Amino acid sequence: MGKIAHIHLEGPLINAAKALIPEKPTGLGWYKNHWAFLFNHKPSERVLHIAHRTGFRVYEENNQTLIALPQVKEYEINKATQKFDIFAEEYKKMSKRVASIITRSINGNTPIVKTIF
Repeated sequence: MGKIAHIHLEGPLINAAKALIPEKPTGLGWYKNHWAFLFNHKPSERVLHIAHRTGFRVYEENNQTLIALPQVKEYEINKATQKFDIFAEEYKKMSKRVASIITRSINGNTPIVKTIF
């Protein structure tokens, strides 16, 4: 088990937690009968888009956002790890594309982009 800042990492969440550092999740782990990320704010549209695209569910309540992995039991560590790793890779890919567009824009080569997602 690792630890990043204030977040205790559990097995399946290590790669996703590292990828989500810029998003500042409040917690990651087994929460309300789901493997999930918890935010005390609304995460970026990038996170929400990737969550929906990779099969996670998004719940918003009282200024908190829970991004949960449905239908994976607490003991199904390998299945949860696989899903969270897919989420982390998609997030990294999307972040690289966004960073590339910003860098080109700063360098004066502004591309016309209809949508990033």
